[in-house]
Amino acid sequence: MNLRACLRQAEANLVRAQVELPAQTARWLWRHATGMQTHEMLMAMENEVEPADVSAYLRMVERRCAREPLQYITQEADFCGLTFYVDERVLIPRPETELAVHTTLAQIRRQQSAGKRAVRIVDVGTGSGAIAVALAVALDQEGDRTTAIIGVDISAQALEVAEQNAQRHEVTERVRFMQGNYLLDYDAGRFGSIDIVVSNPPYIPAEQRELLQPEVARFEPPQALFAGADGLDAYRAVIRQAAVLIAADGSIVFEVGAGQAGAVRDLLGALGGRARVSVLRDERGIERVVAAELQDQGRRHNHRRASV
Repeated sequence: MNLRACLRQAEANLVRAQVELPAQTARWLWRHATGMQTHEMLMAMENEVEPADVSAYLRMVERRCAREPLQYITQEADFCGLTFYVDERVLIPRPETELAVHTTLAQIRRQQSAGKRAVRIVDVGTGSGAIAVALAVALDQEGDRTTAIIGVDISAQALEVAEQNAQRHEVTERVRFMQGNYLLDYDAGRFGSIDIVVSNPPYIPAEQRELLQPEVARFEPPQALFAGADGLDAYRAVIRQAAVLIAADGSIVFEVGAGQAGAVRDLLGALGGRARVSVLRDERGIERVVAAELQDQGRRHNHRRASV
């Protein structure tokens, strides 16, 4: 069998399984199975392929035909220009979550411009560590040497993946990880108050499980997907806990599901008049990030008195 025939067979199998982008997927999997680059494949289309390569390749194709996500098969996912290790222990990072990273970077700059030297960030539900590690890499590139990041997750298995990604991108000195139930186990006496909470929590209503693609419903960890009957349980928990732990002039950055921005904005109303809330849209025009900037009421009051 030559390479062209092998790819055609794989593509036909993927089409029958109703996998998106079957031709591209067939080529992606061949590259991953053999290490061949695209230009090498184009030159080798009529060449006979090694039986061992075909066997390994068709096993990958079979997994994809069973609708296992491509990222779990290749154990790689791209996020914020970085390549992360992923497997079934963690949620696959999505492009829309990059907006939460960019928003968090903007909040760091806001706090630094107001005079805060060392900003402390907690990434709640860190999973693969994608948000925490992407932030750390960006801060290193900017020359920021003081901002510290803690990634929290209830899953010890997910934290193993996060640690691996921190090592992969050489940010272990800036990012530390801890096991905890949202912020319930955060030790403010040990770590200090939090300046920024960022979170891409589970937000899918439990009843919508049957509506999800097989790749999501069958393979991704349910604890990273579902959050009660209305999908808002995680936001309620994080906001309740953050209200006690966050600095008076801190920030909260949430990724939200489509149609949830208004409800999450209302939940942030529990912080009272000290929160200025904004909603940001992703590249598809979906309201994707809700950010709250807390106002230090004491500082504002003192400023008004001094101005009189």
